[in-house]
Amino acid sequence: MGPNLPAEAVIAALAASADETGLAALWLVGSFAEGTADRWSDIDLRGVTTDREVAVWPAMEEALLPFGCEVVKRRACTEQRPEGELVALFAKGFELDFHLLPQSELTAQYVGRYPVRVLLDQSCHVAELQAEAEGLSCSSTRSDVGACVSRAVYCWDQLHHGFVAYLRDEYDEALTRLVACHHELMHLVMRDRWELGPVPNLGGLRHLPLPERDMLSLIAPVRVHENMPNMVRGLASVLGQVTEALEREDETGRLAKWRRFVQSVLEEGLRRRLAEGE
Repeated sequence: MGPNLPAEAVIAALAASADETGLAALWLVGSFAEGTADRWSDIDLRGVTTDREVAVWPAMEEALLPFGCEVVKRRACTEQRPEGELVALFAKGFELDFHLLPQSELTAQYVGRYPVRVLLDQSCHVAELQAEAEGLSCSSTRSDVGACVSRAVYCWDQLHHGFVAYLRDEYDEALTRLVACHHELMHLVMRDRWELGPVPNLGGLRHLPLPERDMLSLIAPVRVHENMPNMVRGLASVLGQVTEALEREDETGRLAKWRRFVQSVLEEGLRRRLAEGE
């Protein structure tokens, strides 16, 4: 990883604006914390606020303005769901996924045992919480497996509906579904894979062929008609790897049924489109 990566400029801008946002802590997880990021790597950012994001979102979005991104999701912190989220897509081919939590909700379990890169810490002790989490038992439970299986089934479902919409030439609907699949799949790979012993260390998108990495990293409404088959293939490739490992843990067998069904739909649909000359 080097300082010339486009995403590093975004990280620097967000860190510089952190003092003006009411943030008590700001840190990176994922590849930018591990030191393995490349030009396709997304920015996985975590923050803690003392005032339930009153000033956070406007200041963050102002800091992002020079980079020409599109904010596609913004969820407020609430009493029922304390964790807020902001997702932005960048023309350079990467995504920002920023999760925000009130300081009163911050725990070692939330920080997690994965590497962190702290950008701001005003008495939140993020590094200490990460070390505490790292020392906790990481044995998986059946509920862990069940949650991951449910997330994988959801990904297959969104991929299926997105592909069917593509076959119907409903490109806006198709893109919406594929973005949803991509978002949940990256959470499954980067956040849940260590909880499941059999899940391989995929390292995000780095093990995919270059064309598939490009399509997964830049899911944006640019030449959607031409790019859609590659988007589908890229998502199916990663999801297939994750599913293979999870199926060994899924006692219900529902994940394997979903995978076989959707893969058959994709195979037949892509074959038909190819025969039509698309």
